[in-house]
Amino acid sequence: MIINIKNKTDFISKFLLPISRINNACSIKLTSDKMVSLVTTQDASVILNSEIQIECDVTEEVSLNLPDITKLVRVLECIQEEELELKLNNNSISYNKAGVKFKYHLLDDGIISSPRINFEKVISLDYNIKFAISNASFQHLIKSSSFACDTNKMYLRTDGEKVYGELTDKNKSNVDSIEIIISEEFDGNEISRALPLNFEVMRIVSTNRYDNVKVWINIDLSVMVFILVSDNVKMHYVASGLAET
Repeated sequence: MIINIKNKTDFISKFLLPISRINNACSIKLTSDKMVSLVTTQDASVILNSEIQIECDVTEEVSLNLPDITKLVRVLECIQEEELELKLNNNSISYNKAGVKFKYHLLDDGIISSPRINFEKVISLDYNIKFAISNASFQHLIKSSSFACDTNKMYLRTDGEKVYGELTDKNKSNVDSIEIIISEEFDGNEISRALPLNFEVMRIVSTNRYDNVKVWINIDLSVMVFILVSDNVKMHYVASGLAET
């Protein structure tokens, strides 16, 4: 079976690397027209569902159980061509073209466990506020975190038409804080009570250099979805807000 990758750079930077930042071992579902992965961080605080469009001559869904995504990325970077034809064998992925030959072994089914999460159910929740964060705003947030270095919390709130993000810890005293506008407008309900989340979620999402990231929030359940879409890749990061006393 042959897996056709039209754009090696996108396959690595927009699909494999984001997955590896969440979990470096995963099981990818392969069909004739796409690859889909569902992974979580070790503490299950962040979920990532990734999908990339590809071409493959499989006739039914196949699991690609990758033991080390970083190692696969390294060997793919040894190939100069952008369009790849990877051969899927019984327990490996191989390549032999243009002076490069490799074999990357896969794990058997059942060794890598998939998260027991109904992703479709999560996405179908009623999200009562939606907005977009630009790449510039993400980078501004990351720079601001060097000032508010005593906290790893960010509080989301709305005021007028804008969405604000404040780096602080409202449960501690004498904590340096900084607040910036992260979106100039939003659709839906206001956030009347500041919604806290782990700032590490923002760091993870910001590693993907997209022009805009869509954000959906279910305020009642404190569930947040960050959506990143390009021509052939779609990613959904799901995180929950922090409980505070």
